[in-house]
Amino acid sequence: MRTISPVISAKYFRPHYHKRNVIALNFTSAFASGWGGRVLPPYERTFLGGEQDLRGFDVRSVAPIAYIPIASNTTLTYQDPTRLDINGSPTIQSFSVPSLGYQITFPGGDTSGVLNAEYRIPVAGPVWVSAFGDLGTTGVMQRNQLQMNSTAFGNLTQQFPA
Repeated sequence: MRTISPVISAKYFRPHYHKRNVIALNFTSAFASGWGGRVLPPYERTFLGGEQDLRGFDVRSVAPIAYIPIASNTTLTYQDPTRLDINGSPTIQSFSVPSLGYQITFPGGDTSGVLNAEYRIPVAGPVWVSAFGDLGTTGVMQRNQLQMNSTAFGNLTQQFPA
């Protein structure tokens, strides 16, 4: 599978305050697309999170959210006053109704952007104190890259017409 994945990255480090402290900036953006109209495979999609881009988020935990429709059956129970048991109490009846639900998934995106800003102060030897801020997002620019299986979609639209 061939993909196109251009990445733009810029880093800036500048000594500050008697060349001891350091101001560090990093900007990275990426875009990925399938080659020749093919869909981008899940392992090639963009995710953010972790110590390399968005500190404080778990690795690969920042991604677009998709809701996948899922057909299921819901069982409903009720007391039927027209059918009584031997004590004269209504009996419990049940029936099944087809229902449409949604499952949340994180499919990954085709674009991402991250901005890191950091101010480092040396304490002693290799030990530094650092204040930082991270901004980042990942998204989907090409909606045709995230499609539901056409057979499964046809089954859902047949079972639940609009």
